[in-house]
Amino acid sequence: MTIKFEDNSAILAAKLEIALGSAIKEIGGVGETMAKRRTPVDEGNLRAHVSHDVDTRKKEAKIGVLSGHSNKAGSKYAGYVEFGTSRQAAQPYIRPTVDDMKKNADEIVTRHIRKIGV
Repeated sequence: MTIKFEDNSAILAAKLEIALGSAIKEIGGVGETMAKRRTPVDEGNLRAHVSHDVDTRKKEAKIGVLSGHSNKAGSKYAGYVEFGTSRQAAQPYIRPTVDDMKKNADEIVTRHIRKIGV
C-alpha cells in the first residue's frame, strides 16, 4: 500500500486570504452602521460623515470620521462630540462601536472561514 501526500497549503492560504478580506469588509460595514446609529444627531452632519475604510492587505478596518473623506462642517467637531469639552459632556459613539466590534469580529471571521470549508 502506498500513501501519497499532497501539499495544498498554497491553496488553503489563498482561500484564507479571501475569507479574511471578506470578513474585514463586513466588519467595517457593520461597524459603520453601528457608529451611525449611535451618533448624536442635531442636524445630521456628523452622522453623514461617519464612514469606514478597509485595507485587506493590512487586515485592517477603520471606522469613524476619517481624513481623506469628505471633510465638511459635520466632521470638524467629531472629536468634541466623542470626548467632550469643558462645556459639553462626552457623547461617545465611536469607542463603544469599536468595543462592540472587537467582540463581534471573532464571530464574523469564523463565519467567513467556515464558508471555505476550514
